[in-house]
Amino acid sequence: MKRLVIAVASIALLASGLYAPVGAKQTEPPTTVPDTVVLEDPFGDANGLNDQGRGGTIGFQGDNTTPVDAGNASDIGKVWFTDDATTISAHIQTELPPPGSQGLRYDVYTATNDDSALGCVRFVAFIAGVTQGQTTTWQGPDTAKFFDACNDGTDWFANGVEAEVKITELEDGTGLLTITASKDASPFVATGQTLTGTTVTSRAIVGADEVFWGTIAYIDNTKVGADYLIAGPPVPEEEEPKLPPGCKKGKGKKKGCKKKEG
Repeated sequence: MKRLVIAVASIALLASGLYAPVGAKQTEPPTTVPDTVVLEDPFGDANGLNDQGRGGTIGFQGDNTTPVDAGNASDIGKVWFTDDATTISAHIQTELPPPGSQGLRYDVYTATNDDSALGCVRFVAFIAGVTQGQTTTWQGPDTAKFFDACNDGTDWFANGVEAEVKITELEDGTGLLTITASKDASPFVATGQTLTGTTVTSRAIVGADEVFWGTIAYIDNTKVGADYLIAGPPVPEEEEPKLPPGCKKGKGKKKGCKKKEG
């Protein structure tokens, strides 16, 4: 049996945090979860009972639910991707919409081959915590980055490209965190690539924007998801040629045009 890593009890986890349709058009974030997703993690396991970032060596240990957990904005549900001709988005459903009562970091790890246990492709978002209108633990605007960890690196200040982050509330009251990046950021997210080995984590963070910050406990993580084909925009259906007035579709005697009288 693989060892279960339990977060240190003194760390307060107060964060109050398959396969997507290919070629989905990037407009505004969706308002419902698609029927087919890349992965699904149960609500009720935002409790620190996971591999604490060591899934690549000891196995990904998501899905450890408890009767009461410590997070809702940090509690990961379903995850999926969408893409169009120029952008790709990672969508993370949460039990309640962020922010939580402490700063949260969300990481989507994925790759284009099975050799990268924690993924060359990474979507990362920082969301400041809020309690009674006051920001807590991590000070700064909601921000996101896309990292090509294999060709570039993962240093927040030196590597990566800016990404867009949006938070919405879905029709069922759950949250949706959407991170959108340009396909120009990496050859790994070009149209035609297949993302594999996707996992997602949520962490508590402390610090401030543009200065040193640190991550504390992994509040929630997931098991490995299904593959996703980066398909680009949907191929439009060919329109059938319009027939002149008096002409009919069909075969044999039914096909042809009526002769003009007179």
